[in-house]
Amino acid sequence: MITDTREIDLGNILMKDNSIMSEVFAQNQRPPVQVNGYTLEFNAEAFKTKPNTVVEDMLKKMPGVEVDKDGTIRVNGQRISRVFVNGKQFFGNDPKIATRNLNADAIDKVQVFDKKSDQAEFTGIDDGNSEKVINLKLKKDRKKMTFGKLTAGYGTKDRYDGQFNINRFNGEQQLSAIGMANNTNRQGFTFSDILNFTGEMQRMMRGGGGARVVINNNGPEDFGLPVQGINNSEGVARTIAGGLNFNNTWKKKSELNGSYFYNNIDVDNIRNVTRQNLSTTNPFTYNQTSKSNRLSESNRFNFTIDSKLDSFTSLRITPQLTYQHNKYNTNNTYESVLPATIVM
Repeated sequence: MITDTREIDLGNILMKDNSIMSEVFAQNQRPPVQVNGYTLEFNAEAFKTKPNTVVEDMLKKMPGVEVDKDGTIRVNGQRISRVFVNGKQFFGNDPKIATRNLNADAIDKVQVFDKKSDQAEFTGIDDGNSEKVINLKLKKDRKKMTFGKLTAGYGTKDRYDGQFNINRFNGEQQLSAIGMANNTNRQGFTFSDILNFTGEMQRMMRGGGGARVVINNNGPEDFGLPVQGINNSEGVARTIAGGLNFNNTWKKKSELNGSYFYNNIDVDNIRNVTRQNLSTTNPFTYNQTSKSNRLSESNRFNFTIDSKLDSFTSLRITPQLTYQHNKYNTNNTYESVLPATIVM
């Protein structure tokens, strides 16, 4: 056996102690869904949506949340009656105005809870009445900024369709505006919208008895608003609608909420009827042309101010003003044509 005892210089060899861990970065990520007391919270960052999508699209991705075609929201089977933004009312009592006009990327949390009736909150005495609501909590960088969107289109036969929304949030102050105009029959209001606009839905939710909405053969102009599926499916409709919403809080003692909504729908309808009587004794052809125009216009103003005068006294003022104008014109022309006779 031969052993080589020569010394070999290998130079400097760097060694690393594996017992020492390299630098570790830990990122704290909120759970997608959590329960805080009686409030169910969804972390909006966990439910990714495409750019420029609205809150409604994000809600559809959340577990236990269902959104119907007409925009009605249900959480675990219970209907959402109102949507708040940072704890404040957004355009009165219609949830869809918030979910279909606010951008999803502006939302930090979606909070679901049972809200006590206004009377219980005002008096501090629980009357047993509550409603399921959603509060959209904005991201910190969106609490002081202006954002919105605008879409518009124009086509053949002078068809046009456009809508916009703009929101200005500055701390406790909120100012929002929405609008739409089209002549493509896109009216966008359902029967549940009417209950919300008239306040009947809130009266039911607060235990004030059943809703009373009168519908007669005159059609949707009785509401001052276009209603899907109630006598307004015939004809070409031109719709103009818009609204403003304002919220502010002073020194945590006084809160102001006001909203104004305007709607104008003009429906033109032309109908032609041709009927033949093939009787051998009295043959004739009947022609009829019917033209009608239905104009419905409404202005709705809601205003609420809550002021805490002292620890024992509070003041609430809630005026509401509604003005509606309806107009209907119709014109019918008809003729009976006898078959030509040949005299020899």
